[in-house]
Amino acid sequence: MTPAYVLYKLTPRDNGKTDKIPVNVEGAPVDAQNPANWMTEADARRLAAVLGLGVGVVITPESKLFALDLDGANDGAAWAPYVQPILNAFPGAYTEVSVSGRGLHVIGSYAGSRPAHGTRCAEIRGELYTGGRFIALGEPFGGGSMGADHTAGLAWLLPRFPARETHDSGEWTDSPVPGHGIAADAELV
Repeated sequence: MTPAYVLYKLTPRDNGKTDKIPVNVEGAPVDAQNPANWMTEADARRLAAVLGLGVGVVITPESKLFALDLDGANDGAAWAPYVQPILNAFPGAYTEVSVSGRGLHVIGSYAGSRPAHGTRCAEIRGELYTGGRFIALGEPFGGGSMGADHTAGLAWLLPRFPARETHDSGEWTDSPVPGHGIAADAELV
């Protein structure tokens, strides 16, 4: 599947960070997961340049793309020690410096079924997505291709992002969930 792209705009937050909001050509917020809002990379880049917007790539299960987002991987002077081993595991993958200038994105493809995984790894301040997300593209870093198959590298990375167990049976209860760690309402309050 050819990757899908969307436009986005940066919206400042009170805490000094920015939100990346997917938008249409009029600047109105849109759902990045809705195919009606997708465009080719060439169209997205052309429109972004004219409209002063950013370009994002859409990550869906059908796209067979993964995106690794390493927040704060650069302290302004150097990359964190875990960055090089990660880059070594994904040779030829698309890499870029995030919009903040302090993070790094690694985007590639995988074969087979969508892997079960969690989305966060505190150890590397990373987030991993294989669906339901769009990634605001920044500045290319080392080139590479989103279409490069990195099934093996992804398998190497997945243990850092274990899938969470779900305790939701779909039924409401008025007692603690076994193994949750809070045994009484007073503890919770």
